[in-house]
Amino acid sequence: SAVILEGPGEYEVKSVLITGIRSYRDEHRGPAARHNTVFAAELDGMHVVHLGDYADGLTAEQIGELPGCDIVLVPVGGELSPQAASRLISQMEPKIVIPMSMVDDATKAAAAIKAFCKEQGLATPPPAQQKLAITISALPEETTTVIIEARVEGLGGTEAAASGTLGLG
Repeated sequence: SAVILEGPGEYEVKSVLITGIRSYRDEHRGPAARHNTVFAAELDGMHVVHLGDYADGLTAEQIGELPGCDIVLVPVGGELSPQAASRLISQMEPKIVIPMSMVDDATKAAAAIKAFCKEQGLATPPPAQQKLAITISALPEETTTVIIEARVEGLGGTEAAASGTLGLG
């Protein structure tokens, strides 16, 4: 059965330790703030960070709260600009970056992924994969962008729109 994690804190799901760190979806603070939670989990010795619907910069203190960052799932096509996403990736220094489309339209999703990859220094996005299977010993030396095909209902089947989920069910 699925487990829903809400908000910051420490969780344990099926022996997987998960840390939730508060972040913001925009520059507003106080009563007008729109909150987001960045989740980090250790899976098979690798630290996986899911940024959620993140749009505002993480502080050095927040990054320090993360147990590590081998793989990061970063939103693209939403409120986080490709430039801001690229700066965040530089701060976090993951081995693998998986962009997650924040738009439902396949054409807009592909454009968002292309813009993100361009900002990452890639002439074109790498070919989409159906899944990513990796071990800690196989993590690349340099930060590598991996596109995973999204299975989006209503878009005519599987689209290479990039999606990221942290499945623990």
